[in-house]
Amino acid sequence: MAKQTSNHKHQTSNIKPLSVGPLVGIVMGSESDLEIMNGAAEMLRQFEVEPELTIVSAHRTPERLRDYAQQAKDTLHILLKYQTDIAKAAKELSVDK
Repeated sequence: MAKQTSNHKHQTSNIKPLSVGPLVGIVMGSESDLEIMNGAAEMLRQFEVEPELTIVSAHRTPERLRDYAQQAKDTLHILLKYQTDIAKAAKELSVDK
């Protein structure tokens, strides 16, 4: 039986390590939402997933929200958004009341 050989050397220098940052982000509009969203964060921690919690107001700081969303798109795998205004949430999701 012929011995198979390969001239291909394994290159590990191009392999990137897994992200060490958070994979899940939780964003809410105000500090008063934190009490509710801490429950979601605690649930994720039970599955050994440490979330990133961020408070940013779309009304008061829309540029900061845009910047956060752009960064999240590049770094996070899941983004949970908490919306207290159901009518606004329905409009954003194009859902009829």
